[in-house]
Amino acid sequence: FDNDGLLCDTEESWTRAEDRLFERYGRTFTDDNKREIMGSSGERAGALLALWLDEPGRDRELMAEVVELVHEEIAGGVDLRPGARELLEALTEARTPVGLASNSSRRFIDEVLDRAGISQLLPVTVSALEVAASKPAPDVYLEAARRLGADPAASVGLEDSPTGILAAKA
Repeated sequence: FDNDGLLCDTEESWTRAEDRLFERYGRTFTDDNKREIMGSSGERAGALLALWLDEPGRDRELMAEVVELVHEEIAGGVDLRPGARELLEALTEARTPVGLASNSSRRFIDEVLDRAGISQLLPVTVSALEVAASKPAPDVYLEAARRLGADPAASVGLEDSPTGILAAKA
């Protein structure tokens, strides 16, 4: 499973954080910006933020700013997408191995799953920061399959972004 937007309803938290970041720099975060950044790795997202905010060379700093803003946004809790808990519970009951493959950081993954109350239903979680390449490369999915003892060719990846779909297919 992907996490943001698929299992957990965190895309609105990210959008509010991105809106707040853009306001700090006197800019407006648009729907086009959202479409382009959604599902991106931290590296790509930082580069996009630096470009859009006309802050060359500040990729990492801007990404760190938006990450802190999103942590503020999720501090009040995280909602699950409809049916997410039920699906995870049914798969667990059926003894189907499940894991999470995310472009997010370990800190973000752990915090979101804990706040959403589903960390116990995902025994394997992989952050893009724990593998060689982030999505759209397949590395997070391949590592999740390896940790689950699953054949990647016989596995299913569930995604909600073009970047993630490319990773799951690969």
